[in-house]
This record gives sequence, structure tokens and C-alpha cells, in this order.
Amino acid sequence: MAHRAGAGIPCVEVAFVGAAVGVRDSRHGGGTHLDFGDVAWRTFATGVKGGLV
Repeated sequence: MAHRAGAGIPCVEVAFVGAAVGVRDSRHGGGTHLDFGDVAWRTFATGVKGGLV
């Protein structure tokens, strides 16, 4: 899953791979990335949706 935005707006790519979720900066695809377990990802996503993050 990827989200595109206009120039100067941060974008991320999210990949669901087995029980892990990978996140990276879509403008620097060859750079570093973060890996989350499914529980950590759900907690983060719930926080974003609830305006806590």
C-alpha cells in the first residue's frame, strides 16, 4: 500500500509481509525501513485514527 502526495509532503509505503509490517519513506526506497509486529502496527494505526499520533 502506498500513498502519494504533492511535492514536499512526506510519503510512506507500507508492506504487509506475513506477521510483519514494513514501513519506509517512499522517496528513499533504498534507505532504511521500520518493521513492526502485527500487534504494534494495530496499536499505532489505532492511535493515528484516534488522533493520538
